[in-house]
Amino acid sequence: SAAIEIVVTVFTVDGVVVANPILRAQKLAESLTARISENSLLNPLGLKVGYASCLINVTSKEAREIGVLKEIAAERIREAIVEGRLKMGESLSENFLAQNLQVSKTPIREALSLLNMEGLVNIVPQKGTFVFSMEKPEIIELCELRFALESLALRYSHERNREPFLKDLERLFKLMRKNQKKENQMKYLELDDQFHKSFFNHCENRYMKDTYRMINARVAALRNYISGEVETQPQQSHEQHESILEALKKDNIDECMKILENHIINWLKKVDIHPAYADKNN
Repeated sequence: SAAIEIVVTVFTVDGVVVANPILRAQKLAESLTARISENSLLNPLGLKVGYASCLINVTSKEAREIGVLKEIAAERIREAIVEGRLKMGESLSENFLAQNLQVSKTPIREALSLLNMEGLVNIVPQKGTFVFSMEKPEIIELCELRFALESLALRYSHERNREPFLKDLERLFKLMRKNQKKENQMKYLELDDQFHKSFFNHCENRYMKDTYRMINARVAALRNYISGEVETQPQQSHEQHESILEALKKDNIDECMKILENHIINWLKKVDIHPAYADKNN
């Protein structure tokens, strides 16, 4: 029979959750689909027969057979870049990564190729592979795109799913308030990222959401990189998130757009005083 392609939104490998992999299963397609209960088989987007969004659980042996080690490796490297454990511009050794992730070099090489497409690593012929880095003009362009996407997604979420959207923002804001202390900075930045992602979780536009996903890891990595050196207390950031939430509750979208724009501009000001960029300013 013809090969079956299964799009898996979330699945676990020995209890480890891996997000957004694409499995192209051939011989194992039948055995995999047999493991999926009818209640877990979802197709909210009306995709063609043979495609589904579902929750499955595979063993390590099966994972190796269908090549998902690439996805696991990519997720681990992605996390290390976003959290700053792998520094911007740092050289990446396939041997080092393979040893640390306990996999062969083949899935590492494929993972780096995937992350290269996402803009998180740069593969330079004859030189090697490096964690991405950006000059200030590139950061400005990225922030312009970020504002364009976030402002429109925020507007759509408010128009199309006002109540669940506000409820989600309120929940995240309360968690952010509990994690403002310096020792909780990484947790606060993670919640900050989730706050902005929620704009896309409720906008009902998958293309907009996919586009944002392609830049979000770079935005998050830059935020952590800059904030780790410059920001001592996230008080100003917290107040701006509160202002965004309050403006949305009052249905004052124009005011919300101004606050969001200032929020991103204020983040760019931190770039100006960051040691890596300060000496490059005119």
